[in-house]
Amino acid sequence: MVHLAFDDVPQIQVDCQEMARSGPSYTVDTLRHITAAEFGAELFLIMGTDQAVALTSWHDWRAILQIAIICVAARAQSSDDQALNSSAVFDAEKLFPERFLHLSMPATPLSATQIRNMIANGQPVQTLVSEPVARYIAEHHLYLSH
Repeated sequence: MVHLAFDDVPQIQVDCQEMARSGPSYTVDTLRHITAAEFGAELFLIMGTDQAVALTSWHDWRAILQIAIICVAARAQSSDDQALNSSAVFDAEKLFPERFLHLSMPATPLSATQIRNMIANGQPVQTLVSEPVARYIAEHHLYLSH
């Protein structure tokens, strides 16, 4: 699905190494692989506020902060996550403030988890994902509750 979404964007290169890795696949392992490949670029890891708050629970999260700058994209605020997005500083950011950037962009109301839940509940997602991705999900009956 990543290929369907991004293959026509020349600035993006899709890396499928996580799918080829046996056993658990951790973000830190992927970042180490990219760093070891010596692309000569600074790495930025983009995540939503919900994941930034949970970062200290990730496998080897301190190493992630050494390898990449964490770019935090805010979620649109709902009653459920208003407190989450309004917290000024995350636990990891308190310790390593120089490793975080807060993205100035329109807040998005949905996460991938919410989109998968919508599909499982039979709700349309064609306006939330690209047309090729929506078609692939429908053709392969992905994320449907059984």
